Amino acid sequence: IKRILVVDDEVTILDVLKEHLNSCGYQVVTCLSGDQAQALLKAEAFDLVLTDVKMNGLNGLELCDRIVSNFPHLPVLVMT
Repeated sequence: IKRILVVDDEVTILDVLKEHLNSCGYQVVTCLSGDQAQALLKAEAFDLVLTDVKMNGLNGLELCDRIVSNFPHLPVLVMT
């Protein structure tokens, strides 16, 4: 796994996860909503999606369902 998309509506969480995952050698892209994540997934390739459950708009479980439908081989980890 090289490129990770991290989705959370809390900037502090995104910053901490990005810093840690970058220090482990991963390329990390962050976004603040499920809707932004969907757009990024259509435009770029990722090896893993890490998403929060509770977000305004499209929540993490709904995002997970859409990823499974559109990118069935893309692993998704859901945080709570």
